[in-house]
This record gives sequence, C-alpha cells and structure tokens, in this order.
Amino acid sequence: MKHLVCPNCGNEETAENLFPGIFTLGTAFETTDREIVGLYGCPKCSTVQFCSDLDYIQYRKMKYKEARK
Repeated sequence: MKHLVCPNCGNEETAENLFPGIFTLGTAFETTDREIVGLYGCPKCSTVQFCSDLDYIQYRKMKYKEARK
C-alpha cells in the first residue's frame, strides 16, 4: 500500500500512523484537469498535500468510515 511522505519535513506515513485526511461531505476535490484528489495533512508540520491515487483515496475513505462506526 502506498504511504505518503511530507514534501516539507520528510515525515513518512506508516500503516499505524496515517496522515489525517481532509474529506468533503457529498462532493469530491478535483484539480483543474478534472482529476479527483484527496487532501492529507502532515501531523508533524501541518503541511497539506494532495494525492491523486484513486486506490489510495478509496482505501483511506474506507478506513475513515470504519473508524466512525
């Protein structure tokens, strides 16, 4: 599974310590090229980055929904 790395401080995400996701309710974030993206924040330096890997985005949404049950 893909893991994010902060472009600012180099902090690496792990399976046990996922970067917090920033999700919308009812809509999706997309680029000006109409590419769906997910936003994730670095817990160390608060840098927000985007990811366009649809498999990763779906995985993170699934984890989020499981945690809210």
